[in-house]
Amino acid sequence: MSLGKRFGAIPGVRKGFERFGAMEPRDRLAAKSLAIFVAGVVAYFGMWLPLHTFSSDARSDRNDNRDLYTWMMATRQQAVTADRGAGAELRARSGQTLLTRVSRTAQQNQIQPNRLQPEGQNVSVWFDAVAFNSLMRWLQDLERKEGISVQSISVDRQDKPGLVNARIVLRS
Repeated sequence: MSLGKRFGAIPGVRKGFERFGAMEPRDRLAAKSLAIFVAGVVAYFGMWLPLHTFSSDARSDRNDNRDLYTWMMATRQQAVTADRGAGAELRARSGQTLLTRVSRTAQQNQIQPNRLQPEGQNVSVWFDAVAFNSLMRWLQDLERKEGISVQSISVDRQDKPGLVNARIVLRS
């Protein structure tokens, strides 16, 4: 069975064709013109406009990304040099291992870790019943002054307000 016959077998479509056939020739011409206009509007707003907008946006994004890539390549060596310089400056300034720097800064912030344990390039630090605010100040000092960041942290509150138990893994 052909597609036209299948389509015509649908009761609503068949009824529409019958009503179309019963129209005056002038009314049929108007209905055909309206159908062509509606099909054109649907094609324009439903297919052409979205495709054109997508294409235009993609072109714009491509150009923006190409410009960003060009700028990144132009400043790449400068960024690498600055990063190496900052790391060398930090190591030269401290001249100490990560474990030593962590211990020293904890003492400076008047908090006492219960245990310090090196783990490869990282250091694990345990605290029992430490003041939460002091702990946060110490971690902030580590980040700003020593370039040491928190890789992971686990904090549990104590019964006494303001005190916590903590396990922190630090990396430089």
